[in-house]
Amino acid sequence: MGPVTSELFEGKAADVRADIFSLGLVLAEMATARRGRPDPGVLPPAIERVVNRCLENDPDERWQSAQDLKWELEASASAPVPASTGRWNGLLAGALGVVALLLAAVSWLYFREPSSAPAPLRISVLLPEKSRPLSLALSPDGRAIAMVLVNDGRQQIWIRKLDALEPVALEGTDGAATPFWSPDSRSIGFFADGRLKRIDRSGGPVQTLCDSLGALGGTWNQNGEILFGDLVRLKKIQARGGAVSHLANEGVREIYPFFLPDGRHFLATQSPRPTEAGVWLRTLDGSDSRHIQCAVPWPATRE
Repeated sequence: MGPVTSELFEGKAADVRADIFSLGLVLAEMATARRGRPDPGVLPPAIERVVNRCLENDPDERWQSAQDLKWELEASASAPVPASTGRWNGLLAGALGVVALLLAAVSWLYFREPSSAPAPLRISVLLPEKSRPLSLALSPDGRAIAMVLVNDGRQQIWIRKLDALEPVALEGTDGAATPFWSPDSRSIGFFADGRLKRIDRSGGPVQTLCDSLGALGGTWNQNGEILFGDLVRLKKIQARGGAVSHLANEGVREIYPFFLPDGRHFLATQSPRPTEAGVWLRTLDGSDSRHIQCAVPWPATRE
């Protein structure tokens, strides 16, 4: 019976390091024509070092990932061959040939390792007593929620960190509506008093960016651009402030914009002709405009 890894012997769950153990056995057997751990001095030093670390009983002492093993094998394969006996040179050449085969196997092993998909997150947010929620936004890093709550007659933004028990009100956000996050999750944009404003997630002074009468929804891309819709059309401004520019789309009101990951495309709700109302995909430069989803299904025209 061949060597058994410590985790398998103890009935523990095996991971990629158990596969690395098996690869070490394969390499040793192909190089020595014998099963099991090779005797000291049988393999060339560089290959012996790689194999021995593959075959450590403690998984924490082995190569911790296939990528680490791949790098070490590449370094061993490119190392100069020392002068030695013909048998030693022949064995080293054979071992390096195995390295080439093993590199392909390790590459397959590495790339087949499943990425750790984020687990579904389910939380229950306990609101302050007698408060009423109006809107909320989850931070891009998934660690906090910005909520507009009406509590004791005040309408403010409250921040609930997911590792905290209670939300905390952000002073200076009275009258806030439809908050949205910066891409780095450090700041929050919102509308209040007919203006577009921003504030740090931990509080502090509020910065007023521009007027925004009747604004409904904003979005912030990684280039530091904020897009928001008002009574007339979509507008754009730098997150640090400055001049406001209009996005050309004559005669169409667009609200609730949302940047896609490239920071150039965005979704927005439009209300042009009834058959074209709904969600549209557009670009900041106007090079693309597509109707994605109708607002409501329209009945067929009666004869």
